[in-house]
Amino acid sequence: MFGWLTKRATKAAPAVAPTPSAAKPIPGSSEAKRVEGNAHLDRNELDAAAACYLEAVRLDERSVPARINLAYVLLELKREQEAQDQLVQVTAVDPSNVDALFMLGGIARARGDLAGAIAHFEKAVSADPGFEPGYPAFCKACVEAGQVGRVEAPLRRGLEALPNSASLHFLLGNALQVAGQGAAALESYQRAIAIRPDHAEAHANAAVVLRSLGQLERAVAHLQRVAAFRAADFGAQMQYGVALLGLDRVDAAIDSLRRAVAISPTSAAGLTNLGIAYAAKGRSDEAIAQYRLALAADKSHAAAYAGLGVELNEQGRPAEAVASLRQAVELDPTAIEAHSSMLFLLSFLGKPTEYIEEARRYGAKVEAGVRPLPRQGLAGEANPPLLRVGLVSGDLRAHPVSEFLEGVLEQLDRGRIELFAYVTNGRQDEMTARLRRQFAGWVSIVGMDDESAARRIQADGIHVLIDLAGHTGSNRLAVFAWRPAPVQVTWLGYLASTGLSSMDYVLADRISLPEASRAQFVEQAWYLPNSLYCFTVPKAAPAVGPSPGLASASVTFGSFQRMNKVSDETLSVWSRVLQAVPGARLRLQNKQLGDPRARPPIAQRLAAFGISAERVIFAGPVPDRAAYLACHDEVDIVLDTFPYPGITTTCEALWMGVPTLTLAGDSLLSSQGASLLHCVGLDDWIAADAEDYVRRAVRHAANREALAQLRAGLRDRARASPLFDAPRFARDLELALHGMWRRAHPTP
Repeated sequence: MFGWLTKRATKAAPAVAPTPSAAKPIPGSSEAKRVEGNAHLDRNELDAAAACYLEAVRLDERSVPARINLAYVLLELKREQEAQDQLVQVTAVDPSNVDALFMLGGIARARGDLAGAIAHFEKAVSADPGFEPGYPAFCKACVEAGQVGRVEAPLRRGLEALPNSASLHFLLGNALQVAGQGAAALESYQRAIAIRPDHAEAHANAAVVLRSLGQLERAVAHLQRVAAFRAADFGAQMQYGVALLGLDRVDAAIDSLRRAVAISPTSAAGLTNLGIAYAAKGRSDEAIAQYRLALAADKSHAAAYAGLGVELNEQGRPAEAVASLRQAVELDPTAIEAHSSMLFLLSFLGKPTEYIEEARRYGAKVEAGVRPLPRQGLAGEANPPLLRVGLVSGDLRAHPVSEFLEGVLEQLDRGRIELFAYVTNGRQDEMTARLRRQFAGWVSIVGMDDESAARRIQADGIHVLIDLAGHTGSNRLAVFAWRPAPVQVTWLGYLASTGLSSMDYVLADRISLPEASRAQFVEQAWYLPNSLYCFTVPKAAPAVGPSPGLASASVTFGSFQRMNKVSDETLSVWSRVLQAVPGARLRLQNKQLGDPRARPPIAQRLAAFGISAERVIFAGPVPDRAAYLACHDEVDIVLDTFPYPGITTTCEALWMGVPTLTLAGDSLLSSQGASLLHCVGLDDWIAADAEDYVRRAVRHAANREALAQLRAGLRDRARASPLFDAPRFARDLELALHGMWRRAHPTP
């Protein structure tokens, strides 16, 4: 990060140019010998130069220039002790000689005598505050000695003498940044850049500060300059690419990361980051190829295993994915993000006991090195009339989380709830603009470290802090370990335990999380009266179309789920359904199927379970949401996946008049389908087990008139249910949040 931390002197002391002669010296004099020595030095004839300087000193023992030049050459000849002896004699004659003090500091530092080095360098810049070379050396020695705090005052004195020194402004910025004064550090870096626009280190460090302040756009602008100044520098290109990914500028990130890999083709870090960029673009095969190249370059590179695991899951290979992520965690126990990704995948597998054990390990790891922040200010209010509620999310954009959030936020009583957003992802769109209007405060914590983000949240006086991500992408669960709010809750974006003891509650309903399943959570369950979800009515939804089964020889089953949710267990049961319903077809639609290369391996997987290609319809993504919702006109019955059921897709299907057949599970996640359907009174579409699932599918498919009648009235039925009743859900949520606060702060 800091220039002074990465650049080390390669010599015992930095070079001090030999003092030139002002006039033609008298032949045979000390000065004549010194000038002769300078001539030898110009030709790099070091031994001859040293002999001349020694003779000059013999002729005039008080000649400071001769001793300085002699010391310089002796250092070049690696004769440090002799050089030191000469310099000590200089300081005996001239105690404030900055050249001598400077070289003595360099000798001391080379020997590991940091205290001596600091003393000499500090004397040099004190003797002459305008001696610019002394400050970088002084700062480096202080950093190495762990005494960064002592550099600020000398640097400020130096800037009084050298106000236009880009170097000193840069060094002061480093000192201020280490001291936690980010805004002041940024000002110093900007002054350095104003003086020297091509100061790459100042641009790079300014970017670090801006990221910590959540100003990623400005940070990227500085990194762009660094990448331009250092077009052949691997680190400059890679850091720029990584920052671009944070802003979701994926194409530009890929270009920058390709340049980085071209510079260093065997860098595991570069290859891994390029893989991450390809994954963000949806180029799964290319991402996996980069991760494998990274592991070929360095088989212990944990980040490559982590990325590979995530992408294998995208391809519907969960067992391989978990194994890869577990390898990442074993290689690097501090790889918190990899551990979080592993938990996300474990939640797919329907093994709640294994999951909670791993979640507890994650929580213990995250909380081990954290000291919760002391309670301040609003934390002591027993019954605040206006509850300050913070939402931490990277999904306040076009994302399923926002589809459940938007309608509820619009209905919250602003006389009871004041909302603050803490955004963990730089992506923004029209949904972001709509949501932003619902918040009193909107803060990006992208790039902030966990403690800084926690302190910012605490400074806003948040009473209840809600995690909307769990172990999904862009989560900031580690921030919650710092306890920035007195009450902390997880809700909506993830349906398993975070594993954090600092997370007080999980919002749930009694259908999806019965009392018998509460042991699956570290958090306490706070039950909402109906569902833990409320779906926002789609604004662009077309009218419900006629039942396609009435005009066909048989029904069309459908799924709009991503392929990584279509488990082997699911395919086995779907195969039995198709065998039991002659002529029925299965329509699969998702983003992955938009890539023609993805279809053959998926078809092969289906065939392995006895589902022939003739009975399958593949469909990829469509231009907009209205067109997507209209695709439900092609489906009679949605077949749910398990143990990871549809949630957004189930709600969308209900709104479009299409019922979903689901399988009740034994965890908060696997029971969501049952909870949603119960909410709209479709209990007849909830199967108890695989056999029941097949029986119900056959029965419902056989009664196409009943399907058509259900379809015609299902939107009105859904609209009247708690699942789509935003005003009712908002009141329930307000009661829950105030209830949590009262429980934490009981009145006498």
